[in-house]
Amino acid sequence: MKTTLGLAIMDKSQTVGRIFVAVSLVVFGVQHFLYGGFVAGLVPAFMPGRLFWAYFVGVAFLAAAAGILYEEMHGRRQPCWSDVFSFLGAPAHSEDRHAFARWK
Repeated sequence: MKTTLGLAIMDKSQTVGRIFVAVSLVVFGVQHFLYGGFVAGLVPAFMPGRLFWAYFVGVAFLAAAAGILYEEMHGRRQPCWSDVFSFLGAPAHSEDRHAFARWK
């Protein structure tokens, strides 16, 4: 009985934590649109289209928040990001430890 109560409390705290993260991502995303000129000034000068990157990251923040909230509402994860990170990390786990440095 004590174990199931502890798991229930942990599930609720994880839900609250995910909601806080999603809300903060929404705020950050909206601020990227409201203060686009300022955020574009923070992008390194060697990157072309600085305002584009400011808005792109704003959209990415909003998409991440939507994904977190979608998972909370529907209880399932989309495997897309885990597949991407697995693909990018694959050369680091090969037998040749320097393959990642050469992989471009």
